[in-house]
Amino acid sequence: MPKTIKEFQLNQSTGEVSVEYSDDSTSKFNAADMVTAQTDAVTGGISLSSGGVQINAAQISGNASGVISFGNSIIYASGSYSMLEHVCGLSGGALHPIRNAGIPGDTTRPRPATGAAGMTARFDADVGAYKPAIVLALEAFNNNSVGITVSQACADMLLMANKTKSFGGRFIIVGSPNFNDTPAAIGAYNLAYQALADKYGFEFVDPWQDSINTTTGQYLDATYSADGIHPTPKAIRLAAARVWSYLSGTVNATRRKMPR
Repeated sequence: MPKTIKEFQLNQSTGEVSVEYSDDSTSKFNAADMVTAQTDAVTGGISLSSGGVQINAAQISGNASGVISFGNSIIYASGSYSMLEHVCGLSGGALHPIRNAGIPGDTTRPRPATGAAGMTARFDADVGAYKPAIVLALEAFNNNSVGITVSQACADMLLMANKTKSFGGRFIIVGSPNFNDTPAAIGAYNLAYQALADKYGFEFVDPWQDSINTTTGQYLDATYSADGIHPTPKAIRLAAARVWSYLSGTVNATRRKMPR
């Protein structure tokens, strides 16, 4: 009977993969040593073979360091100044962007009257199918605008956090900036998200301290938001640095059990 892979450890700093097999033997691989190496177009994973042992993309996968951003226009931004691109860029290669799955105007649940697809409705296709190591999720403003309550939003976030946990990923709610016209309302979502994360064992990070007046809850000035709602590239860069500072001590190496 051919041996199977029981466990692997992927070191993001060196690129070395340590593999433990079903017969308790071990091997170490480096991509430079492989007879074949092929990247999976969907996951970013690598199929490797060496010495007659095949390690496929589901077993050593780029999703071990992959990130998906998910939510509304704040997390989406655009092009080279999205939070996803900045966070992964600051990681120095420890993280890589799988996809930016933000949609401007989206809410945590479908709102047909407004055209919002709903994060919970599209989670499986836009996030779950890729099984990222990290999901950065952000939404509060649109929920507040269309009447999705704090408790409803928390239920939605918990649903998505549990789905992320089921494939071994980290679900991190990124707090929303407390927009100029509704700072107290948006702050209520953030406080509830923090409490939810603490209670159920996922994560919350509020990265906007450098752009927001912590007394009034409003943007410091127009260089941080031209319209009082959407952060400028400057504010996105500062927030991304905060997110990376939060993540930096936890992403250098990934250890994963093989599915049975």
